[in-house]
Amino acid sequence: MKEVKPMDIVKYNGKICEVIGFATDKVVFLREVNAKPCPHCHEIKEYAEVECSRNFQNGVEAVPTITTPKVE
Repeated sequence: MKEVKPMDIVKYNGKICEVIGFATDKVVFLREVNAKPCPHCHEIKEYAEVECSRNFQNGVEAVPTITTPKVE
């Protein structure tokens, strides 16, 4: 099963999104990166999906990102 954490960057249904939170440890909230607000209501669309659902599991993909190496 694919799992995500808050602040992960993923591709969801072909769009680059950031995981912005969870509800009850099962529902994932995603927001498209660099999305423009709606011209009428000025809100940015968010997606809410059950993490173990077929829709989420088939629609989410990992995105390679640059991470800062741990400095010791």
